[in-house]
Amino acid sequence: MKKKILAISLMLLCLCGCRVYQAPTYEQIGATVTGLIDNRTVEVILEDGSVQSFLFFDDEVAEKLSIAEETAEQITISYEEKEGQSLKVIVAVE
Repeated sequence: MKKKILAISLMLLCLCGCRVYQAPTYEQIGATVTGLIDNRTVEVILEDGSVQSFLFFDDEVAEKLSIAEETAEQITISYEEKEGQSLKVIVAVE
């Protein structure tokens, strides 16, 4: 019964022109941290050899970037472009 109600609800949402939430997708690239510029900006060397600065706001990301700076190991960053900002924003570090 619950599945039937959910299916009908989703169908009504689609018929009304409403959008169903879709999780954002992020770009990923390999990088080596060259240094933290300040508490929310980092400079990295990307896997293509270019140097770029990124913003970050998440404390877990900050910790991983700090560790990556100390160890000089290559990491994979997931980032997004925010409207109105010239720098891309790192949302995850692996």
